[in-house]
Amino acid sequence: MFTTRMWLIGGVLGVLIGCQEAQGDPLTDKELLVHIHHESGGNDWAIGDHNLDNKAYGPLQIRQPFVDDVNKLYKTRYRAEDCWGNRALSIAIAKKYWAIHLTKKKLGREPTALDRAGTLNGGPIGYKRAATLKYRREFVAIQKCQKVGEPLKKWRAFLR
Repeated sequence: MFTTRMWLIGGVLGVLIGCQEAQGDPLTDKELLVHIHHESGGNDWAIGDHNLDNKAYGPLQIRQPFVDDVNKLYKTRYRAEDCWGNRALSIAIAKKYWAIHLTKKKLGREPTALDRAGTLNGGPIGYKRAATLKYRREFVAIQKCQKVGEPLKKWRAFLR
């Protein structure tokens, strides 16, 4: 049973990795829109993670620990609540967070869109955590849609 699970996890990772370019993917506006669609359905005023101590705010559903990493390195004083209704700030904070945690030196290669998705969902090492596999799989499904704004039902069909 354990071997079967490991084989399945390895297979899913192989499929996900196969979707990435070997040399890495530069961050694009389309990718940012996919992240926003995945996190909040495009709602800049979204508030999530109500069950956690630190709620998630804005289009990228940014939480305070995420912002704390950016504040520490960049000597800023952002709060997660500042992202609520502020798409530009949410994107700027996410880009800084990725610049901190997804470097060629840390990864041993250039970062990819799936690395960014995993880190957005699972923290600094989210790109390699099994707990983010479902999230990264959904991200790939959304990317495959021709229009980012397609209804949830359409892109969920890619997951079956």
